[in-house]
Amino acid sequence: MTHVIDDQNSITVKDGITSFDGPKAVDRYVMITLKSALKGYIRFKMVPNRSWTPKNMLLKAGEFTGKTYERGQYQQAFDDLTELLQQLKSAEDANQPTS
Repeated sequence: MTHVIDDQNSITVKDGITSFDGPKAVDRYVMITLKSALKGYIRFKMVPNRSWTPKNMLLKAGEFTGKTYERGQYQQAFDDLTELLQQLKSAEDANQPTS
């Protein structure tokens, strides 16, 4: 199954392997991973690795959402990423060819 984002970006799932091809598809992967990391931090105060500190997670979320997050606004960043991902998926689903 291939989910086409545009003519240069796609997400392909085949034989249990997922491939993110193109910069927009890779950004999508980063957003999904960041959302998961924020969820782990919100629920368990778990930091995924040394690079993804709470501050860095908020900064990266801000790069995608265009917002500035203050310390402690992890739930807001999570909610904003969730909304952004839903909007992107809805826009792409509307542009998918039907077979």
